[in-house]
Amino acid sequence: MHKQPQNWRRKVLKRLIDRRLLGAYYTPSSVAEILCAWTITNPNNTVLEPSFGGCEFLDCTIRRLEQIGSEQPEKQIFGCDIDSDAFEHLSLRPRLRRQDNFIQRDFLEVAPSHFGVEKFDVIVGNPPYVRHQQLSTAQKKRAREIRQLVLPQLNLQASLWGLFLIHSSQFLAEGGRFGWLLPSSFIYSDYAKDLQHFLQRHFEEVRIVRLDERLFESQGAMEGTVVLAAAGWSSADRGSTSFIRESTVSTIDKLSCALSESAPAAPRANNTFEGLATQSVRLGDYCSIQIGVVTGNAKFFLFNQALADDHKIQDRNLSYIVGKASSAPGLTLTKNDLRRAYKVGLKAKIFNPPDPLTSDALRYIKGIPQSEVENNLTFNKRPVWYRPLDRRSADAFFVGMSHYGPRLVLNRSGTTCTNSLYRVAFKSAVSDRIRQLLALSLQSTYSQLSAEQVGRAYSAGMLKHEPSDACRIQILLPSQTVGLKKAFASADSFLRLGKSEAARDIADQFLISNGVLSSADCAGLKGLLECARDSRMVAKSKRRPSNNSKDSVI
Repeated sequence: MHKQPQNWRRKVLKRLIDRRLLGAYYTPSSVAEILCAWTITNPNNTVLEPSFGGCEFLDCTIRRLEQIGSEQPEKQIFGCDIDSDAFEHLSLRPRLRRQDNFIQRDFLEVAPSHFGVEKFDVIVGNPPYVRHQQLSTAQKKRAREIRQLVLPQLNLQASLWGLFLIHSSQFLAEGGRFGWLLPSSFIYSDYAKDLQHFLQRHFEEVRIVRLDERLFESQGAMEGTVVLAAAGWSSADRGSTSFIRESTVSTIDKLSCALSESAPAAPRANNTFEGLATQSVRLGDYCSIQIGVVTGNAKFFLFNQALADDHKIQDRNLSYIVGKASSAPGLTLTKNDLRRAYKVGLKAKIFNPPDPLTSDALRYIKGIPQSEVENNLTFNKRPVWYRPLDRRSADAFFVGMSHYGPRLVLNRSGTTCTNSLYRVAFKSAVSDRIRQLLALSLQSTYSQLSAEQVGRAYSAGMLKHEPSDACRIQILLPSQTVGLKKAFASADSFLRLGKSEAARDIADQFLISNGVLSSADCAGLKGLLECARDSRMVAKSKRRPSNNSKDSVI
């Protein structure tokens, strides 16, 4: 009496474990219905589900095609799945048991020709949530091939869902639509920015909706879910970057509204942004950007006036340095700025004693345990562990992490910075005038909006830029520069007072007065920037930062 139920439980448990190893989590029908309604817009659409699993998307696709007038929707639906359980689900649906339309195989090994069609109008689904480390050797080899073909810059640590995304793009017809359920790492992971930029360059419209509901919690997946909806596919790079519309919904019931065509879209502002992209340059065209000095132990090396007095460290053993962005609040940095910062309590000096060592320096050095010195990897990379400064100078500093967007600070102090900021080295042909233009224009609404697109949202609503991200920020450089000196000084003053919006208005007005954009265009761009920042800030209390910005274990 007890044997049969026990065997049944073992079978169910084995299937659950197998599904988790495959990263298979079956989609709620309510979500599938909404995504199918958004992506399938024509009764003649052909639809591919690359990992159909429990067949929810297939069922919803039939209903959607019938709803809009298709007479034989089952002939327009195709699917792939590696899991035999998926085909057991498929066998229960007589209308879909077309052998030519469904393939049991790893989707990464499938080409459009395997389905007997050239391309699909719609690709919709829920790809497997499997981390790179869990891929088989064959999958990793195939992943490298797909990456090289479609998106060579994609980080090699990309998870399986990311590979599904770029591989499926090869199956999509011109003008086609994507509809995906993705893990929240699509927003937070380092490699996700490469995927987002890829989507922006190939789709006319990209929407991301974060779901507060945990869709797959009951199936053992704790990571949050993101809906990706994209329309207007172009196999060729569109030559401009579409704006990603981001939003957050508390329940599935509100998802349809967030994806509806009546949702705020600011089409004119989007067109303005794309149009200006053809006139813009990238920050990286004028400079290189690298991390600042890595101390290995900021508490030991960085000083303010009070700390130096407490430890009785002579000035000859300390050098000025920009320890944090707060030490460089404007568009320029002078030695006087650092002197003031040092006196008011900011850590604006670094321990870097010259030879010969003075008694106070020697005493301070001996205060750190030898075991800590030996085990510190950063210390071991330096010729002399207690001399952290290198010979690299900085023409400017880039503030790469902030709630209010990045800044370019021209360095007139003759010093360098720690790795809390980036060091900027301008190319030899970049004049002082161009440097001021770059710093001022970066504060404009247009460039701050570009920064929101290429930056990475972190917990607490912070916007972070890696050096490669910073290089991609778009800048408007007018040929006429009437009023540059006055505008630069005004923006610098406002930023020092913490009035970033006032500084942005100064930068905008400078660009308007020099004929780069109109007041109406600027107003539209402000709306987009406010939406982007509101979305980032509103979600800050709901973000769950994953371990090292990689996918959560599920």
